[in-house]
Amino acid sequence: MQRTAQMWLLLLCAAVAGALTLSLLREPLAASVGGRAVAAGAVPMPGEISPTPAAAATANATALKTAEASPLVTLAPSESALVTATVVTAAVPRTMAPTPTATGVPAQTARPSSNPTPGAGITTAAWLQASRSTRGPAWPARSIDTMKLSRDTLTSQLSDAQIDAVIRLDAMLHLSYVTVDVYYDDPAYMARWVQAIRAEHLQVWFRAHWYAWETHHEAHGDMTPTDYINATRDFLQHHIDLVHNGDIFDFCPEPENGAYWNDTYGSGWSWRNKAAKTEFNTFIRSGVYMASTTLANRGRSDVLVTAISVDESIATRLVSKPTAERLGMITLDLYPEGTTTDPATATSRLLSEIDGVHKHWNLPILIGEHGYSRDRLVSDTTQAKVLAAEFAALERLPYIVGLNYWVDAGGPQYGGYTNLYTLSKGTWKPRAAAAVLAGAYRVMSQPVAR
Repeated sequence: MQRTAQMWLLLLCAAVAGALTLSLLREPLAASVGGRAVAAGAVPMPGEISPTPAAAATANATALKTAEASPLVTLAPSESALVTATVVTAAVPRTMAPTPTATGVPAQTARPSSNPTPGAGITTAAWLQASRSTRGPAWPARSIDTMKLSRDTLTSQLSDAQIDAVIRLDAMLHLSYVTVDVYYDDPAYMARWVQAIRAEHLQVWFRAHWYAWETHHEAHGDMTPTDYINATRDFLQHHIDLVHNGDIFDFCPEPENGAYWNDTYGSGWSWRNKAAKTEFNTFIRSGVYMASTTLANRGRSDVLVTAISVDESIATRLVSKPTAERLGMITLDLYPEGTTTDPATATSRLLSEIDGVHKHWNLPILIGEHGYSRDRLVSDTTQAKVLAAEFAALERLPYIVGLNYWVDAGGPQYGGYTNLYTLSKGTWKPRAAAAVLAGAYRVMSQPVAR
């Protein structure tokens, strides 16, 4: 009797151990595909092979063949040999003297993570939950864009004092983020902008791309999606100290502007070419996965990588359902006012465009770019009145999660006419609309009950 009981006990232990082993083998595939919770046996999206043991990787590769289409973008290599443990870091406390790094940007110290998925970047839902807590701000992302002075000065770079002067103006607007649009090609110049933003205790919204991605006056873009993702992964691996938890990293803002699409599929590619649509969406999801895993494996799993900005037409025509679901929100660049100077007309056009996208996807909307007036020169008073009406209307939309105003410093011939600062005797001076934006951001930064 005693021997029989012992045999049954041994069999039971073996069965439990076998089930546990099977569960552990399945877990990476079930929980780490692109940072999404995926049921065992579910098909991952193209380009989203996660760093797993060999058996799980083989299962992923097999499942991938039955997805939307064969991946058109080279998949990220496994980084399992890197920091796969959940060692999550945050910005250096303001009272500490940070240790200098290779780029001069402060390093980070460890803190608990709000990201529930080890080894992958934070999802939009988790970011919103952490940012818009019970008494969190209405708009977690309150940003201003520096493109005309950060990106467009690559060949005539600003001094540290000039950068600091602009960022100090920006910091008066009740912001949570300031964008850095410097091309990936010049990480040293990017680091100087990042450092100025950190000095004002603000987060960075990275909106960079490679110079060879788009066509410029002096050069035709010749970068492929594969090249782009590989180069950006390499950039993050070598310049990880630029990025802090809490930042936003848009690996390719307005990806539809790459010269590759028109060169490969011809004019009108976004309207009628199914293969182009498949590759475009694969590029977005593969890039998001690359950024998510590369950052998370280096202690930056609280960086939001799903804010991929597109215009309204691309959002409703070209973005696919799997892509929208992977992003968890739609990030819109929009300037629908045209040449109108009437606040009511401008507001109506803006709300109509946003509402159309929201009805199409029923997802949160992050405004990745917006400013007035892009298409015609208007007086400071007109600009302020139109923006005041638009912001008042946007504040009433519960699905808006933030806005990036485009642009801070600029003027005619560089940045349209949306700029909030104008150059006067060598100094940037705020226009009346700067106070309007500051007021709107102050309201949307207040804690609200949910």
